[in-house]
Amino acid sequence: MILIEDETDNMDVIEDFDFLSGDRIGISVQISSLSFIQEGSNIVIQLEAEAEEEDNIILATVSNSIGEEVRSASFFFDLTTVSVPDVLPFGDAALRIGA
Repeated sequence: MILIEDETDNMDVIEDFDFLSGDRIGISVQISSLSFIQEGSNIVIQLEAEAEEEDNIILATVSNSIGEEVRSASFFFDLTTVSVPDVLPFGDAALRIGA
């Protein structure tokens, strides 16, 4: 699984995507706001601009792939709902500063 967090990642290159092996692409923006554009043998994933005077933002390029496979393998994920368990040792206050 490959994660594209947002437009600040700007231009990830995915070279080993294999739809038939079950690869998935998680993207932190709504799929409906994206376009999947075939450029030669690659697919460019773009975030559509909100205003006409703005440029689209390229999030990633998927090498040697087919647009419909990349779109089908893409899914939305929300980082605000992802939690990481606290793995710090119990009672060690120095490790908890700023936590």
